Amino acid sequence: NNHSVMALVPVANKAEVWAAEEYKELVDWARRVVLDRFKRQGWDIEGKIETEEVTTPEEWQTRYNLANGAAFGLSHGLSQLGFFRPS
Repeated sequence: NNHSVMALVPVANKAEVWAAEEYKELVDWARRVVLDRFKRQGWDIEGKIETEEVTTPEEWQTRYNLANGAAFGLSHGLSQLGFFRPS
């Protein structure tokens, strides 16, 4: 029995992050946080991962011509998520 799991981790767009290397560090950190959370809940899934895909703002910009790789709008940054999102 195989299952699919998707973890969405919001990150700043390219206007707020200086270099692609910073995304690499963010991806590594977020992966560890997500896997640790699963493990604390009793699901040690790290050794069972068969396929893993990460999409960074750089890729959003390249694939879909989105300004600054902002998937949700021209100026969607961390300061506009959730409660802070302008109406």
